[in-house]
Amino acid sequence: MRWERPSRVDIWTLKISRLTAAIMVYNTAVSATKPGNINYLSYVEAAGMFYMQRFQLEQRISDLEHALTNLDRWAATAPADHPDRPRVFSTIGTCNSHLYVRTNDENHLTRAISAHEIAVDSTPAQDAHIPINCV
Repeated sequence: MRWERPSRVDIWTLKISRLTAAIMVYNTAVSATKPGNINYLSYVEAAGMFYMQRFQLEQRISDLEHALTNLDRWAATAPADHPDRPRVFSTIGTCNSHLYVRTNDENHLTRAISAHEIAVDSTPAQDAHIPINCV
């Protein structure tokens, strides 16, 4: 039998199915874990990031909304000095920027700007050279 290179469609389908499986696993983990549990923040962040990755492939607004739901849970639960705060708020800003472009809802633009400001303000001085995630 001769080996054939997988098509782009096959690779894309495989990526989508793996992201969907990861989303299901992390949604289950989030549902089974209470805020305050040592793993809760990593579960909600991972779920949000996987939704964001799937959005980048499929461009479904519902994936952005689910990403924001999870990342907003992270933001509401994480301590103000959490080391991932700049990165997560940058991603929240990026999700809202994408939603603004697709819906023209100014609330998303306001939230995007606010989230990016929080990301910049919470970046430690020694990391100020690291660029934020921009659209």
